[in-house]
Amino acid sequence: MNQGCLDVICQHLNSMSERTRYLCVEGLFNVLHMGSTNLVDGVNPFTALAGALGGFHRLMNIRNDARAGKRARLILLRYN
Repeated sequence: MNQGCLDVICQHLNSMSERTRYLCVEGLFNVLHMGSTNLVDGVNPFTALAGALGGFHRLMNIRNDARAGKRARLILLRYN
């Protein structure tokens, strides 16, 4: 996470490519899941970062996406 990959993942959630959107949603889910297993003072360190980078806002825009929508909705329910 020190390399800025979360920023890139969040930026590409707006991709025109359905496959890219899907892979970014999966990647974001994996990052947030890892954060939930490595809490810092009881808080997932990646949820605030994803929010600040616009990740949750972008997920709202693709929550009805045919391929990535189901996982996007799960992320919004679980981590937002």
